[in-house]
Amino acid sequence: MKKQPDGAKMKIGIFDSGLGGLIIARAIRKTMPEYDYVYFGDTKRVPYGNKSHDAVYEFTREAVDYLFREENCALVIIACNTASARALREIQQNYLPKNFKDRKVLGVLIPATEVASNYERVGILATTSTVASNTFPIEIQKLNNQTKVFQNPAPMLVPLIEENENALSGPFLLKYLRPFMNKKLDALVLGCTHYPILKKEIKKIMSKNAKNVKIISQDEIVPKKLKEYLGRHGEITAKLSHNESMKILVTDKTQNMERLAKRWLNEWDQKINKTKSSQFGAVLDVVNDSPVKYRGKMTILELQAEILDIVNVLKEEKKQRLAQCIEENWNKTAIAYSKELNTSQPERPMEKELLEAFGKELERLDVINSQKLKILASIQRRRVIQTAPHLVATEGPRMLCINWLGSLGVKKEDFYVIAMFSGVPFSNNFRPGRINRKNSSVNLFPSSMQDDLVYQSKIQDKLVESIKGLPAQMNKLLPQAIAGESYTKWALLTCQNIERKILGKENLVFLDINGVVSDYLAQVLKNKDHVFYKIFFDPKTREKFMETFPNELMFYCSVTDGKYKKMENMVLSPNNSLKSKSKEISLSDPKILIDELEHGRVCPALVVSFLALAFLNQFKCFGSFAQVEYLPVYQEKFAKLDFMKMFKVETVATSNLTTGIFPNETDIFPADLIIHEKKLKQKENLLFGELLLKMKDKLISSYFTGDQRNNDKK
Repeated sequence: MKKQPDGAKMKIGIFDSGLGGLIIARAIRKTMPEYDYVYFGDTKRVPYGNKSHDAVYEFTREAVDYLFREENCALVIIACNTASARALREIQQNYLPKNFKDRKVLGVLIPATEVASNYERVGILATTSTVASNTFPIEIQKLNNQTKVFQNPAPMLVPLIEENENALSGPFLLKYLRPFMNKKLDALVLGCTHYPILKKEIKKIMSKNAKNVKIISQDEIVPKKLKEYLGRHGEITAKLSHNESMKILVTDKTQNMERLAKRWLNEWDQKINKTKSSQFGAVLDVVNDSPVKYRGKMTILELQAEILDIVNVLKEEKKQRLAQCIEENWNKTAIAYSKELNTSQPERPMEKELLEAFGKELERLDVINSQKLKILASIQRRRVIQTAPHLVATEGPRMLCINWLGSLGVKKEDFYVIAMFSGVPFSNNFRPGRINRKNSSVNLFPSSMQDDLVYQSKIQDKLVESIKGLPAQMNKLLPQAIAGESYTKWALLTCQNIERKILGKENLVFLDINGVVSDYLAQVLKNKDHVFYKIFFDPKTREKFMETFPNELMFYCSVTDGKYKKMENMVLSPNNSLKSKSKEISLSDPKILIDELEHGRVCPALVVSFLALAFLNQFKCFGSFAQVEYLPVYQEKFAKLDFMKMFKVETVATSNLTTGIFPNETDIFPADLIIHEKKLKQKENLLFGELLLKMKDKLISSYFTGDQRNNDKK
């Protein structure tokens, strides 16, 4: 053993998303055995290759922070190409200067690109995320812009390797390597630290097509480059201890971990927890209090299996878009997924009539002018809106979860706008006329109104009397209720007060989106050049619209049938009118429909609302499991209409899934949390897939397939 410098107590950290980085660790130790090493494998969240940019950065930063703070590492090697591509630069440029100015973080990707740049035609076999980042081609061409680079993702290799199922990799390798066969490669980069395990198999397949192709494997490159780096940086080597030890930390004791570790390092016996090998001094331990540990009760592969089961059934049921949303996003953390959802870059200016309509709704809700201007500025800039909930006074568990998820990624200076849909009857499944609780819900409306429209409804005497019996904790959050005044205003403010308190966010804004769209229509229908004017009042345009959207619901209305009120659906009629069972509105003069809108006698239906929001004004509309199916259908139909070509509706993001139920607290009703003075305890790094597990039956049995819609469920 070499004599270590006085006072040298720091180690070299090596981080990977799983155990594949042990291959790099083994090679580094073989080259420089004198130092002390700490390997950290995030085995609970492996693989990183199909996760979002934000998720990969967060996981990597947490692991690096742990190695610095808890393990006293002077230097950390990110032995994961996905993390090197997605997180390394941001950690080096932003995280280290603020937190650890005297520490260093290096990746494994650049050493491989330096070798690859010496060849003319190079293939990159890597994870989906690494390929999507385009980092390998960018870095190679910085060094040699004459090198032609070809990439192909291999998403199944890491899970197979981590599960010690290498024998099953053959068909996948053939599939992933086939695109390279006609590229006349000079070299192939194994762009994931797991892949050297399959180096022989890869070389055998490639040699059948190109015998002289060079396999560039990072376990052969990184140790040499690291040794050269330490030779240039004496200030780091002076801090390093020389006990020839190896400590292995993982975030989950997986079934195959012992076997894989022994196979890849051959450094310890079968005892796993804090057992020191007499030969190498290697210690393997499970990190139980690491901030990066997966918090579910099942392993990531068990969760993946559950999600795959849901996805397969959805595909069988022809719910392709919902299946795709889940398949692409289940393994992202809630915070990372929410940030991704809340990213939007609208290209067209927002119509002033729509902005004014939002302003009018905020005034109706008594928002003070200075706050109104801030909200409007946020709406105009972001163009992101939550359109899943129906207008209720208190929401249920799913909508609370949806608003928690959707609002996570919203900056404090911006606003999370919940555009509640009031075009439903009081008998709707969301129970718009009740104080919803797990037990003992309170009905606020008489039975004569159960089929009436929520839009433009008024507070009843029953509501005023019913809320008097609510507990004080609830009553103090309720606005004053006066019979005959607007119920939707009262319900929106009630819902807003409750969820602001539960979620601890003052930037939640609840409004009636049907009211907003109605005010907008009343303005734009005065303009003969506007699309909506043409749909309703130009015979040729209306004919084309009706051919594309036969019997589409355009408005809802409230009618009286004896002592009962009920909601009816209005469609475009060949008789130049809008017609329901009991009501007809002539389209001979725009003033007639405008008057109906201005007096709240008709409520815009789904197709009208989403045409205004998503397709004419580029709003990114978050939705639940039904919306992510029917909104893309609307999009496809509008894209076929000649009068819509100029709006490029095909570019609008329409499958923005927000749904879920908290995995450990399935029956959380906001009203109950307030009444029992309980706090919502959920972690931002919960995986989106975890939120879907309790939704399995609901997702599979959801009514929507193809382009069928039921306006009672949204």
